[in-house]
Amino acid sequence: MNLNFDTENVEVTEFGLGRHFDKKREFAFVPTDRKVQSTLQDMVKATYQKVTKDGMKPPTTFDPADKHGSIEYLTLPIDNDLAVNVKTLHQASNLSPADNPLDWITKSFCYFAQFHDQQRRRLTAIRRATQFKGALKKQNRILSLGNDALRIVEDPIFQLNTDFDVIIDSNLVHIIHPISFRLLGQIDEAIAEAVPHNIQTIKNKIGYVDWSTIEEYASTHSRAANLLASIRTDGHANNLNKEALLDLCARTGVKLGNSGSDIRVPEDQVIGFLEVLDRRRYELNLVTNGSEQFRASSRQRLGG
Repeated sequence: MNLNFDTENVEVTEFGLGRHFDKKREFAFVPTDRKVQSTLQDMVKATYQKVTKDGMKPPTTFDPADKHGSIEYLTLPIDNDLAVNVKTLHQASNLSPADNPLDWITKSFCYFAQFHDQQRRRLTAIRRATQFKGALKKQNRILSLGNDALRIVEDPIFQLNTDFDVIIDSNLVHIIHPISFRLLGQIDEAIAEAVPHNIQTIKNKIGYVDWSTIEEYASTHSRAANLLASIRTDGHANNLNKEALLDLCARTGVKLGNSGSDIRVPEDQVIGFLEVLDRRRYELNLVTNGSEQFRASSRQRLGG
């Protein structure tokens, strides 16, 4: 992880919460003391150490159609369409203090920290609030040792995690927990809304396909919507050879029809067809008695 930020020379540390209110998301700052600020800085450093430790693979670009592990270092350019929600928080400069911090905490979906270094650069780190506010339910069940005697902790208690889910600098969104990023960034909602735009963009490149069934199917099926987003983002609709496309579909079990001069994709073949376009179905000829067909849950181009 190469951050455009100096984590060893932080001048300002602010803590905030995000909550759902009236079907919208709101964010606000909550005052903290120096010990909390120091802990937040330690969390950023721990996150950095987690993704740079020996054996951790170099980051790849987040692809909405890929299946990822619970911990996997991915990046996304901050100007990418899928980064718009976390980018908005990162660049917000008019956040107010929370009017009722305890109420904010109980309704929070995330907490975040914003840091400013000596060069006035900003870093934003976000974490889902499940563990943070979950500790509140253990109130009156937590013991502390004071004056050589155990006592019940009656004040509201909250628990910070050991690392962050997502870190944003001026260039990149650094993703450590992909599932959390999808929720924090409202990725599935954004992809669903983008289906018509993605279809039109791909259609401009592949005009010999009837896209009506695909668009209708993708409007209610997230897997198809994710594949469309991946195809558009990665440019996999560019320079396609029609005959080669039809051949690979046939060899990997995707059964197509015709609608006049256009290729027609039946509803039950939409996912398979999109997987072919997104380079996720392939055939190998490594055995003596025939070929083998496979589906890739994720893929990365070799040689750059």
